[in-house]
Amino acid sequence: MVRLEDGFTRRALQLKSSDTDNQDILSAERNSIVGTLSPGNINIREHLQLWQEQQDISETNVAQPDNLKHSIKHGHVQVARPKEDEALIANSPEDEFFDHEFDIVNSLEDQALGPTDRRRLQQGDMVEFVSNTGPILAVFIRKIDFQAQFYTMHGKCFHRRYHADHAASFMVPNMMLPEDVATIIPYLPTDRVQVDKLDRVESLDVNVPREAGANMVRKMRAFQKAADRTYRRFAPKLDNAHKIMAHETDYRYATLQEVASKVLQAPGSVPRLSFSQSTLWAVHRALSQGDRGFSQDFISKNYEILPMTEINVIKKVRQWVRGYQEDVVADSTAMSSWNSTTGSLSKVNKAKSNVVSQFVRKAQILIEKSREHRAVTKMGSIGPSSIKFNPPESTHRWAIRYHDDIQFTAEELDILHFLNIWAARLVHHASLSSIGPMILRATGMYEGADLNASTAIVFLMELGTMAPWQNRVVYNSKLALPGHGFSNAIDHAKSQASDARLTRATLKDSMEDLRTDWGDMEVFCIDASSAGEIDDGVSLEPADGSSYWVHIHVANPSAFIHPEHELAKYACALTESVYFPERAYPMFHPSISQSFFSLAKNRPSITFSAKVSAEGDFTEIKVTPGRIHNVIYLEPQTIDRELAGEGYEAETTLMLSVGGDPPPVSGRRLIHKSLTASQKTVLLKLTELGEARRRKREAEGGISFPRSDQNPSVYGPGLYLASIYGARARQFLGGPIISWEANPTSQPGSKKGTLVSDLMLLACEIAATWCSQRNIPIIFRGNRTTQDLPAAQKLRKEFQDPLLAKHGAAHQQRISEYVLLVGRPEPSASPIPHIIIGAKAYSKVTSPLRRYGDLVAHWQIEAAIRHEASTGISLVGNTDNSYLPFSYFQIQSLLPHITHRELHISTAKHYSTRHWIFQLLFRAFYFQEAKLPDTFHMSVWHMALEKSGKTLGVMKEFNLLCFFSDNSLTEAHGLNPGDLWEVKIVEVDTYHLRVVVDPIRFIEADKSLL
Repeated sequence: MVRLEDGFTRRALQLKSSDTDNQDILSAERNSIVGTLSPGNINIREHLQLWQEQQDISETNVAQPDNLKHSIKHGHVQVARPKEDEALIANSPEDEFFDHEFDIVNSLEDQALGPTDRRRLQQGDMVEFVSNTGPILAVFIRKIDFQAQFYTMHGKCFHRRYHADHAASFMVPNMMLPEDVATIIPYLPTDRVQVDKLDRVESLDVNVPREAGANMVRKMRAFQKAADRTYRRFAPKLDNAHKIMAHETDYRYATLQEVASKVLQAPGSVPRLSFSQSTLWAVHRALSQGDRGFSQDFISKNYEILPMTEINVIKKVRQWVRGYQEDVVADSTAMSSWNSTTGSLSKVNKAKSNVVSQFVRKAQILIEKSREHRAVTKMGSIGPSSIKFNPPESTHRWAIRYHDDIQFTAEELDILHFLNIWAARLVHHASLSSIGPMILRATGMYEGADLNASTAIVFLMELGTMAPWQNRVVYNSKLALPGHGFSNAIDHAKSQASDARLTRATLKDSMEDLRTDWGDMEVFCIDASSAGEIDDGVSLEPADGSSYWVHIHVANPSAFIHPEHELAKYACALTESVYFPERAYPMFHPSISQSFFSLAKNRPSITFSAKVSAEGDFTEIKVTPGRIHNVIYLEPQTIDRELAGEGYEAETTLMLSVGGDPPPVSGRRLIHKSLTASQKTVLLKLTELGEARRRKREAEGGISFPRSDQNPSVYGPGLYLASIYGARARQFLGGPIISWEANPTSQPGSKKGTLVSDLMLLACEIAATWCSQRNIPIIFRGNRTTQDLPAAQKLRKEFQDPLLAKHGAAHQQRISEYVLLVGRPEPSASPIPHIIIGAKAYSKVTSPLRRYGDLVAHWQIEAAIRHEASTGISLVGNTDNSYLPFSYFQIQSLLPHITHRELHISTAKHYSTRHWIFQLLFRAFYFQEAKLPDTFHMSVWHMALEKSGKTLGVMKEFNLLCFFSDNSLTEAHGLNPGDLWEVKIVEVDTYHLRVVVDPIRFIEADKSLL
């Protein structure tokens, strides 16, 4: 029996007491359905026991853990009306799931080095925010600490978290003149507001002069009136926008300009290339209405256009649910009538024949089965299976088993599709957030739970249409991973690439005559033994005096695959390889990358070289196609241990595993576990030169990043199974094995793992400098905006530089503050300085097997090398780029696609990693599948007072973000950034990926912040 909470035991399905005949019908239906799945007519319990005996499995009682306070009860079937005011919401569903505060902590390096195409808010910009009452126009006034201050069209003021400017759904740059803004500044708050005041529109003091801010109010109201006129003029077309833009079955994507051009143009006319900002806002407002079939991408601000098939599903299910509610109401108020057949009074129960009613009865049966062996929770997941398998120690293949269960009708599959769009795909549509909860309520199985998307995920898991461990990121249609039906273009490109066979006989090396043979030079490839392909390696060669040639050898697929090859087209569509703990979506199939291009003995490479002095300067650079022979494979921990010598101290890590012991990892190549004396000498010198170059970059404003490796491993068959569209429900027995070596927060001054990162950054500097000298357009990355640069420089002078001098590195909290001030880098077809790195030019070139942007750079560089070789003339200072495969404008046109894909993929990879970490913590904390420490050390984070009344901190043992609320201890001591507290876990939320802790003891202030 499933014990739910406080002595509450799972009972038979409970329906409305007035529906007395429902119980008999349900009982008969349950027996008939179960009978089709079990030998004879035994019940599900007996069926599972029989399966246990046949399959060598053991079962434990399903008990609700004592520490799981948030359980769910069975309840009564109820009727509810949809909320008509939910068409406009404060934030998109994506903003709820993809909480960008996590990125500041868990992906700090990617935040600083990854691209963005978002223009940072500047004073005078006008933005639209969406509230529960409608759109609000407001002007950005200034940044106060890490809050952004706005002045609205109604003459009011509000504050938002500064790094949440992605929530602005529409922006007009430079709408207001500086003198307009200056009139209101003296009357606005000068300090940051408290938590409960964030996002709240506040009236100003009644004594504020009417002329203060008057020009801004007039301009915003005039802007709104102009947009209203446009809306009225084109109302029929705007109301019909989805039919004009949508495809029958495919997702489409368009900018606001493209939608306006298509929707507003007259038939047969030439599409307009530009529209006024007020016209664009009118179109944006039309598309943002909750039932129009458009969903704005929170990264690019472009619009995803749902296919007609999905809109039709939403409409059908909405009609069915409303019909079901009407039938239930009619049945509850109907009078009994004489039934001549039975000779008695009876009621006609219309609701029983409704599609939703049939689906609900089937769902109740499936939920009952699930709760026989899995606990139900409010934490966005259901508990692990009480049915355990005993697989051989050497394999994980039998850790999970599946049973096909009840078959769904076509109409029921539509309801499941509807729930999937709402809960897993995070699509913005008014009917989803209103009709979805009504379906959950109709089951009567989730009493006491919030009937939201998180509970809907639990519902799908209990139905067996979603695996209990499913990584929901793969359902993101904007991510458009191949094989999931979200992008026909990517699926087609993958199919074409799969048909493009490569053999050694067909491979043609475009750089063959120009390759340098590196002979016996040792090339050190440093990566984990589990790495599928090796992109890069390093070597050292003496130069003159105290200088050395540092060589970074990189895999060279671009010399064999031209830009129009089918493999290149798929690489462009996917943009980069996507690695999740449970599966990979490689840019090149392993049979290609590992067989032909991954660095190995006698393989081709392209080498980026610099003559580096002991002080970290490089005076010469060169790029050389070549071939390497003497390859030494090493793991990062081997480098750390061997170079440290007798003083080496391994980092204390916490190894956690649930579901069983992970199987041994089979290496793909011979890994050297030790170094010879000469190899140590070479690697020590490479380390010294890399550190010297890093110090040079730091002197130019660059910063170094603490290592933060969070790589859980997952084992089990069919982990990526997405059966939501299958015709049958499934029972998932057993569960995946998850293991995780939790890396603690890196301490300031730690030098572990810096060799590779230092030298890869050097390679990126070399490539960008080499191309800059020749005016070759590639995908450069850097910082254009200098708005907050003075504040960033002040922060460096007061905090960063003293920390560098004292500890050798800055605290990650100070680093995050610096990144927020400087801003994420932007892509560019021409070189721009990269302030965060401290480089005059920077471009990623070290991973051509995994990133399309690196391939583009290689194609451009190789064309230049061939041109210089054929003409005998250096291209330094050249302005004629006719010999290149990509012109400046072609590179420029690639930037939006690559940037948006990289941002989506980066976000998805971080959340996938955290998904599996939280699956492990959920099972360890609530179900004791692994022993967790009783308490942890938590450092208060600088965003602490800006998140719904809870303080943010970092659990140092896990390097994981957590939340906690004030209690008597924190109130007595106070909270300061960097304070170290002893805490205990009280909640693990697998839907929002949040850990909540309770502070139990103050330890000390973090001196490295001071």
